[in-house]
Amino acid sequence: MEKKRTNKGSEVSAEIGLGSAKRGRRHSERRKVLVTGAGLLGVAAIEKFLSAGWDVVGVSLRKPKLPSGREIEFLSVDLRDDQSGPRGVRAAD
Repeated sequence: MEKKRTNKGSEVSAEIGLGSAKRGRRHSERRKVLVTGAGLLGVAAIEKFLSAGWDVVGVSLRKPKLPSGREIEFLSVDLRDDQSGPRGVRAAD
C-alpha cells in the first residue's frame, strides 16, 4: 500500500496495481481493457492484464501470438487509417 500526501497535507492510501481498480464497481463486474499494438510491449501488457483477471481486447494489424497461448478478443485495425481506427474502437465496446 502506498501513501500519498494531498495538497492539503493529509495522507491518502492507494493500492497500486492492475487488480486495484475496483472503486465504484461491483465485484462481479468484469473489467475490460483495450491494448493497441502487438509488439513486445503490447504483448507484455496483454499478458499482465490477463493474469490480473481483465478481459483484453487487442488492436493491431496482426494478431499477436501470446507466450502463454491464451486467447483474447482481437480486432485487426490499421490505427494509422483515419477511418478504420474509430470503427475498430467502437466495435470493441
